[in-house]
Amino acid sequence: VVGHPEVAVVGRSNVGKSSLVNMLTLGNTAAEVSSKPGTTQQMFHYFVDNKWWLVDLPGYGFAKATQEERDTWDKFTREYLISRGTVSDERANVLAGVLLLVDASLPPQKLDLEYSDWLTENSIPYVIIFTKCDRDPKMSPESGEQLLVEENIEKFMQHFEEKWRRLPSMIRTSSVTKEGSRDVLRLIYSFIVFKRRKKQESKVVGRRVKVTTEKKAAKSRKKTSTDSTVYKPKAMNKRQTVEELLADLAMEKAELKKNQNS
Repeated sequence: VVGHPEVAVVGRSNVGKSSLVNMLTLGNTAAEVSSKPGTTQQMFHYFVDNKWWLVDLPGYGFAKATQEERDTWDKFTREYLISRGTVSDERANVLAGVLLLVDASLPPQKLDLEYSDWLTENSIPYVIIFTKCDRDPKMSPESGEQLLVEENIEKFMQHFEEKWRRLPSMIRTSSVTKEGSRDVLRLIYSFIVFKRRKKQESKVVGRRVKVTTEKKAAKSRKKTSTDSTVYKPKAMNKRQTVEELLADLAMEKAELKKNQNS
């Protein structure tokens, strides 16, 4: 099914992408949920409500994959995110937005920060979905201190305030308590509505450009036609020139005859 907007789900391996997909679709996608990182190693499309596509992308940062495999997945994902958002064919699926999943039970991870920065730099619309917000506090691998979910989220927000001076939209979720599921769906539909509006505006601009181009072409044709009619009287002047020439010859002949008589 083509011509429908897409919403992509991306995040670090084992962040809970499949759980979120199942939560949003009430389990109708049968996305595989596993505690083993790297379960999603290719792109999966789920058609939701016969209106839009939910795209489950490969997770990044899977430690047990080879560097070559990680690079291949990462390149594939980034190319999709950039190219899909600039499709001009009205019949093709177009990326409406991205759900960047971040594990709220962990302190901010370098890969998550880098990926969010990359999305911002490339002007790709996205929202941060904090997963596992129901989890108990974990120990920070750096300081050995207990980190609460709210503290982890606060540190993530600090990164954006310091680097970008603004915050992206953020939603807290839990596949266990179903927290945030309605908020995420509302956001997805706002993505879709915004994309459709932009598409409609693009059509209007396209029609205006077409009309302007046609008017300019018609004006150019009219000018060319006018130029050709102006030239015709000049061609008709040939008859006047001949008459004048005959008159001159007659005058010369009369002058010659007058001289001979004298």
